[in-house]
Amino acid sequence: MSAFEDQFARYMSEGQALMEMRRDADAATAFRRAVTLDPQNAEAYVRLSSAEIRLERYEEARDSAQTALSLDAESEAAHRLLAYSLLQLGKNQEAVGEALRAVELAPEAPMTYLVLAPALLAAGDHPGALRAATHGVEMAPGVSAAHAQLSMVRLGIEDWPGAEASAREALRLDPENQTAMNNLAVSLRRQGRRAEGVRVFDEAARLNPNNKTVRQNVRRVARTPSAGHLSKQSRALAADDARARRYRPREWDWAYPTRLRPWWWSMLKRMPAPRALVLHGAVFAALLAAALQPRASVGLAVLTVASGFALPFSVRRAWRWWRIRHPSARSWSPPDTD
Repeated sequence: MSAFEDQFARYMSEGQALMEMRRDADAATAFRRAVTLDPQNAEAYVRLSSAEIRLERYEEARDSAQTALSLDAESEAAHRLLAYSLLQLGKNQEAVGEALRAVELAPEAPMTYLVLAPALLAAGDHPGALRAATHGVEMAPGVSAAHAQLSMVRLGIEDWPGAEASAREALRLDPENQTAMNNLAVSLRRQGRRAEGVRVFDEAARLNPNNKTVRQNVRRVARTPSAGHLSKQSRALAADDARARRYRPREWDWAYPTRLRPWWWSMLKRMPAPRALVLHGAVFAALLAAALQPRASVGLAVLTVASGFALPFSVRRAWRWWRIRHPSARSWSPPDTD
């Protein structure tokens, strides 16, 4: 082995060891040195893209994965990493295409389905996302990440008990899987078990207080009546974030009005979607009839408007419920491996 090849191999092994130690920034530096030594090596770009994804540098990760594909168009890992980075950048349809290509190249690799499932979910193919996540679990029943991904998809289709079961199985395999902890807490809160959900958020914050998703969840819980279930450490985290936000310019979230719900919306979310739609429609019709009376109060009119504002969300839930049980022909299905 020449000195050039020896140096390249040293950078690659050093970067892989740093990745295993969760020193992702140092690993990315090592892989960049390897890429500089041999810019025609696709595997070096693949590993660099993986490190950049861990660092949440998704545009750089996309560029590295695309460079790897320009050198090796049949690289399953490059297609998978490109799909994940595109998904994080909000390019859902492109992410689905890359993830499907990864599945085509390696139909027996469970990791491909862990990327395909969230891509299909984001693109609106809820039945396909559920099939992909379930297929991933069937291929890797002992992998915690597969169960956590299935839990995430079940949250997306509002199957709260199923999401809880999958998250608990993921935590049985890996008690420190924070994605599974987050999914478990959300599913518990959606089922009305708020105190249990807050305690799970609290445990996730104790394990890794630097996780952005965990801190965001703790900050949200701290603004609700459930804040009393948080530990002193978690309340301190929420207070630190609140103080930090005072010194940052506020950015208006244009999607915020679409997330406003009346207090009774949480009750409807616990019902099966068709039943909730029938009940919501009946309540809205009764309120509208009363509000049209000559001496209707202003409060009744406001309540009627709020009910009508939330009615499209009940319709969307029912449509999603119907599609999951009666999937269209365009929905993705696992490849036939017989």
